[in-house]
Amino acid sequence: ADIICTLVPSTDPILRGEWIRPGTHINAVGACLPTQREMDGTCVAKAALYCDSKDACFVEAGDIVMAVKEGSINSQDHVLDEIGSVLSGEVEGRVNEEQITLFKSLGIALEDL
Repeated sequence: ADIICTLVPSTDPILRGEWIRPGTHINAVGACLPTQREMDGTCVAKAALYCDSKDACFVEAGDIVMAVKEGSINSQDHVLDEIGSVLSGEVEGRVNEEQITLFKSLGIALEDL
């Protein structure tokens, strides 16, 4: 798929990195607790990661929290930026057609405006 949206409060990954082809974009919005995850660490590691809140991402997002604990990613170095910076043009989004991108949303209230 070109775009994958996950909306599941799962405790086990439903999306594995080995299934993701180059150029895919992932919207991960379902797992919002540190004990939940929709993606395995390989999936998170393969992607250019954007989030809605960097601070919340490393505390609340189980996909990210567990990927760090497993050693799949190196903490905050893996998050490129917050989605607001991409939307405002401050930060570049996808850099080429082959890049895998991931938006990890925790549903912060600002996004509702």
